[in-house]
Amino acid sequence: MRLFYIVSKSPACSAVHETALKKIKESLAAGHKVQGIFFINEGAQCASSLYEDGSVGGKTQSSYILLAKEHEFPLLVCGRAFKTCGFNVSVLKDGYLLSGNTELVMKLNDCDEVKEF
Repeated sequence: MRLFYIVSKSPACSAVHETALKKIKESLAAGHKVQGIFFINEGAQCASSLYEDGSVGGKTQSSYILLAKEHEFPLLVCGRAFKTCGFNVSVLKDGYLLSGNTELVMKLNDCDEVKEF
């Protein structure tokens, strides 16, 4: 099964991200393919390079980056949401890709199931 995830919660909601990461790992262990993760609304904050490495936000974003690299799927960040959070491209963390509705629709059309956190 091809899965696509949408994350809309701030990194400060660590329980949500812990649950999301756990579910994604379980899906991968079950043999499913992750088509990507799309960070929208406050979830776009996960892509900011302004988090310190040891902080809750830094640990959250590092977990997503490692998982995405290991399983070769993209971490897509809604450009408008990123901007609304007060960020610009200069603070985009390596490993995340600014994207928009076109990329979102393409991923939605290329998956069997969408899960939102």
